[in-house]
Amino acid sequence: MVMKKTVIYSLLLVAACLVSCKEEKWDTGEELRGMTIGWANEFVYNTLNRSIKYVDTVLVSDDRTVSASLRDSLFVTVHYAYNKQPEKDSVDVTSTLTQIRDSIIVMVDGYRYSQKYWAHLFTVDPGIINYEGKFHVDFYEIGKTTPWAWSEITYSKYKDGYFPYKTKAVVQWY
Repeated sequence: MVMKKTVIYSLLLVAACLVSCKEEKWDTGEELRGMTIGWANEFVYNTLNRSIKYVDTVLVSDDRTVSASLRDSLFVTVHYAYNKQPEKDSVDVTSTLTQIRDSIIVMVDGYRYSQKYWAHLFTVDPGIINYEGKFHVDFYEIGKTTPWAWSEITYSKYKDGYFPYKTKAVVQWY
């Protein structure tokens, strides 16, 4: 009888441990999507915000504002290059903004290296033009030359709301 109780209690203890120690599910697709959205915000959105928009205004005095509009052209290059230690996360990405009057073109190209992934980040030719285009990321295993996954954010014009565009993110595997 004592042996029976010991076996039953042991089985209950093992079952309780298995239930409480269950493995956390890890969603690689969701992680890649999140990284891509974060990088698009850093390298595309921040560059788009450097453009001069027709509705930009500057407060001159308490009762007067002046509108700013671009009459010629603007070219801005932003080079993101840093190496974070001890995380061993390094970035070398260049974003460019070309604005000719009210036409805006953003191009991104570069690499991001970490302990987990290598990534090639770029806009699909010819770039994001007037809020339409694609930002693409190829993910590589460390030390490999063939990508194993890709993610892409599609930008399209959107007239309603705060932003002049909307985005849609996709993750796929090769």
